[in-house]
Amino acid sequence: MRTDYAHLEYFNGEPVSHETPVDVLEPIEQPADQIRDARIAAIKILNQAFSTLDAALSAQNATVLDGLRALWAVAFALGLNMCSGRSMTAVAERLGCVKATLSKSAVSFCSANNLPPSNYLKAEESRLSYAKARRRSVQLNG
Repeated sequence: MRTDYAHLEYFNGEPVSHETPVDVLEPIEQPADQIRDARIAAIKILNQAFSTLDAALSAQNATVLDGLRALWAVAFALGLNMCSGRSMTAVAERLGCVKATLSKSAVSFCSANNLPPSNYLKAEESRLSYAKARRRSVQLNG
């Protein structure tokens, strides 16, 4: 609800407002509100990213590689510049794991934060299709 009185007119000394019920019930969102909401969303994602790193490094017997795996999973999930020119497979090999490890963590991060998959991740339909084909291959080939 508006708290400024610049929009009021006066008739016979009484304030008159031309706001309609729609203006009060469904106000038009101001750009400042949208910017604030975007900032809050960005801070939530940053908090989740650092919580992911903290969890990886705080686990009992955690290693630097565990932290790096978490870092790269978040980076691929968000499509950060540090991933540019690097394949997930090459990064996984360098970190001593398989691509699926990074991919699964990246997809989980996106899902937990209601983010669409970055350009480094397959779309959900593709992931489901690949998983189905992989299960079929395993069943046929033992």
